[in-house]
Amino acid sequence: MFIGANLIHITELDSTNRFAMDLVRNTLPPEGTTITTDFQTAGRGQQGKHWLSRRGENINCSIILYPGFLRAQDQFLLNMAIALAVCAAASELSGAACALKWPNDVVYQHKKIAGILIENSWVGHRWQAAIVGIGLNLNQQDFEGFPASSLRNIAGVTMDADYSCRVLFRHLEARYLMVQGPRKDVILSDYNAQLVHHGSKVDLALQDGGSMSADFLCAERTGGIRIKTEEGALQTLYHPEARIIL
Repeated sequence: MFIGANLIHITELDSTNRFAMDLVRNTLPPEGTTITTDFQTAGRGQQGKHWLSRRGENINCSIILYPGFLRAQDQFLLNMAIALAVCAAASELSGAACALKWPNDVVYQHKKIAGILIENSWVGHRWQAAIVGIGLNLNQQDFEGFPASSLRNIAGVTMDADYSCRVLFRHLEARYLMVQGPRKDVILSDYNAQLVHHGSKVDLALQDGGSMSADFLCAERTGGIRIKTEEGALQTLYHPEARIIL
């Protein structure tokens, strides 16, 4: 297994993604190099949001991948593969059926279990590296009113961090290899099957401050979601111009 084979653990970091990006810029470490930390002082989620994670209670990691075999327009294929892997690992570890919230949150009963932030490094028009940041709520029990939970809360037992990382890395590697192989087209259908709102009516918060209700038809390969408005019009919306309200 190459994901996690080169493992760098640092007790405290501002951001594992930032550390990993610096490694790529300076040394180009082996693919699968993984940075983990007990605590991030400036952990980030989508759109620059702060990631709430208590010291030593969760998995905070970033994995360096070199997906140059993908076209630029296929970036969301990697996103879907990573999201599916994290969801599968959370389900295996907790013994419960976790799901995905578009574009890349893992949820259980509408509470957030994990978040993913993929940041890319480009050299001209060539996709040099993808930094896959993952925050997986492992043993934290209280989230200060935020709609989140953890694998410990779901399973009712304390999770072993080392074992949980190995399970996560195994699922990540399997899905990443699928992106490179002939079965990569299965990823989109698998992703749609795991989306908690797929095929249902959703409320959407719009970037301009408005909101709307629509039928969520499916996610598309490009990363958008296909919706049908209450007036019957078909549209494709992208994150962050729209987000689904839980």
